[in-house]
Amino acid sequence: MKGLQTERRRWRYAWWGIGMAFLLGACEKEDSGPPPSGDPVFAVDIGDSHIPYLVIDTDGAEIRNEPKIAAELTVYIDREAVVSTPVGIEYRGSTSFRISDKKSYGIETWDAEGNDIDLSFFGFPEEEDWILTGHVVNLEGDFIIDRTLMYHYLGYRLYADMGRYASRCKFVELEINGAYQGVYVFMEKLKRDKDRIDIKKLEPADEDSL
Repeated sequence: MKGLQTERRRWRYAWWGIGMAFLLGACEKEDSGPPPSGDPVFAVDIGDSHIPYLVIDTDGAEIRNEPKIAAELTVYIDREAVVSTPVGIEYRGSTSFRISDKKSYGIETWDAEGNDIDLSFFGFPEEEDWILTGHVVNLEGDFIIDRTLMYHYLGYRLYADMGRYASRCKFVELEINGAYQGVYVFMEKLKRDKDRIDIKKLEPADEDSL
């Protein structure tokens, strides 16, 4: 009887040791090595946010007011990359550029050779020129204009709902060179074409008749 109890105790310790080995092995595997392929690493933890997340990489080059510099843009929706393209990027705005610590940007979609190409984002009609608008934030003066970023968005949506053209826009989160920039409004640039401002091109003869 005593021998049987000893044998049971020996097997119990053996199974305990095997279980601990599996547990420690699993922990070590989870805490080491790079993230799984296809799982993006962002500057902030976006949790289960469904707001599109834009990552722009200038390869260390400094963004200027003009001209545009080359960069790479990747658009993620629900952590899945849906668009990746070369772009040109520059600061946008005049007064807002001077007084705001949160800059707006103009981007232009390019091909691998740096030529303009038309692309679609978020189901918008294809174009090459796009805008990333942020609210005006002045840290020294301690003021923010349009804190919620709703002025442009609501104005454009209401006008479009009345059957008129207004820039299509989408709330996004923006990261540039590994630094989180915050929430922006991604929008179309005003253009004359059949999908936007559908008017004929002004010809010299039209100007003479004015």
